[in-house]
Amino acid sequence: MDPLFSYAHSYLGLAYLQKSMYPEAFAELQKELELQRALHPLFLAFMGAAQFKGGHDEKGKDILNSLMVRSQKEYVPPYFFSFLYFAMGNKDQGFNYLNKAYQERDVWLPLLTTDPLFDAVRSDQRFKDLLRRMNFPE
Repeated sequence: MDPLFSYAHSYLGLAYLQKSMYPEAFAELQKELELQRALHPLFLAFMGAAQFKGGHDEKGKDILNSLMVRSQKEYVPPYFFSFLYFAMGNKDQGFNYLNKAYQERDVWLPLLTTDPLFDAVRSDQRFKDLLRRMNFPE
């Protein structure tokens, strides 16, 4: 209804990302980027995941690096880095960040059981062990 309502573009972009509709995800997430100058790290992480999943690794790495720099000035939840690394295909680093999220009691962790950004690692024993440590069902 309101094309200037930025969050609508973010979550539509996320829906496209989860449906593997990467060009559409880029377009919507780019609109979010244009509407908000101080983009929330979550939406940057969504854009990075879309770039990696869509085969644009250099753009994904640029976003990852910008979040790393940003994390030195403000808190960026390790949960965001974990799904970025999983989207990149770096499972070891993704699990390092998930374990960091667990240690920090990251508020995003309860989403693990349903978040589609983690579908590719659900069968990994490290994921199952983390859910067990959190007393979540597998």
